Amino acid sequence: MYHLSVLIALAAICEAVSAASPVGTCLTGSTPFELSTFCAPGYYCPLYNASDSSTFPVQCAATDDCVITRLTAKFCSAQGTYEPLLCEAGHYCPSPSEQIKCPEDHYCPIGQSKPIKCGAMTACAAGSSKKREWGSLLSLVIGDIAAVILYCFLVWYKARQQQSIKDRCAVIPINTPTAEEGDTGRRTESVLDDVEGGKMVKGQRTATEVLCEGFDRARGKLPLLILEFEQLSLTVPGDASKGRKPLTILTGVTGSIRPGKVTAIMGPSGA
Repeated sequence: MYHLSVLIALAAICEAVSAASPVGTCLTGSTPFELSTFCAPGYYCPLYNASDSSTFPVQCAATDDCVITRLTAKFCSAQGTYEPLLCEAGHYCPSPSEQIKCPEDHYCPIGQSKPIKCGAMTACAAGSSKKREWGSLLSLVIGDIAAVILYCFLVWYKARQQQSIKDRCAVIPINTPTAEEGDTGRRTESVLDDVEGGKMVKGQRTATEVLCEGFDRARGKLPLLILEFEQLSLTVPGDASKGRKPLTILTGVTGSIRPGKVTAIMGPSGA
């Protein structure tokens, strides 16, 4: 009789311990550890029942494969019957037993209990886990368009400036020798006479035209200018009141100045 009473007491104790322990199995065969009495927001607990303590969320020891997966910053599947899972990316979990695909114009990162509305200048397709920003792309497009417009304006402005120079070169005449054979005189027509007459004398060149051609040569459009001089002289005037005589520095110097070179004329004293 005594032994029977002991057996009954042991059975009652075992039943009480079993009732207090979490129910379910772990993939590793270990005993699960109860986490809480409810499924936390953002987690998916498909077997959870608030009125049944045996379905409360538990945590199990991870398998070797799961440990390796977690070391690579990834998530592995549930390691036990009642182990909760984070709500998948692109989905939201409004209740422990629901995992719903994220709607259009919303995005749902991993572990969301409700979808997040996409803001302005963003795009979110159904099932998106993140939003696509269009603002930065639009800024790049606007910047490229502005650069093209600026480039076209500079090209147009440069062409207009060159045309303006050519127009000025064609309407400012100067006195030039006539083209008739044996005539060594010079024309003295005024600028107004030529402009009002609506014509230019054939072969006549203008002062601005000569200057413009020099600029064109300097820019490389025409052969570069070569300046030549002959019998160049330089004399510093004297001062009779101070008894200073005129000083000749250069006499009869002949030479040329070529493009792309620095040329200096020096006298005996280095001046």
